[in-house]
Amino acid sequence: AEKITTKQFHHVEFYCGDALTTYKRFILGLGAEFVAKSDQSTGNSLFASYVIQSGQVRFAFTAPYCNQSKNTTNDSQFNSTFANDFIRNHGLAVRAVAIEVE
Repeated sequence: AEKITTKQFHHVEFYCGDALTTYKRFILGLGAEFVAKSDQSTGNSLFASYVIQSGQVRFAFTAPYCNQSKNTTNDSQFNSTFANDFIRNHGLAVRAVAIEVE
């Protein structure tokens, strides 16, 4: 089997019901800073996603706007029905861990 050389963790993504409130609470609790967003103000009509960073650690908080089946953004990986089901079943929970590789 081929080995993958990892460099570092890139980010951890959480799915949540309210990304705006959740990221702000994590900023207060961790002393992190806001670094990026994708939401209606950036042309994303399907979900809101906010990224915070503290040192080398990045967290992304993503919440769907509604339960649409049609993807209306350039992000072909996002499925709002799946996201809503995930949140209903797990609440605030890690959806993805991104690792930077060579």
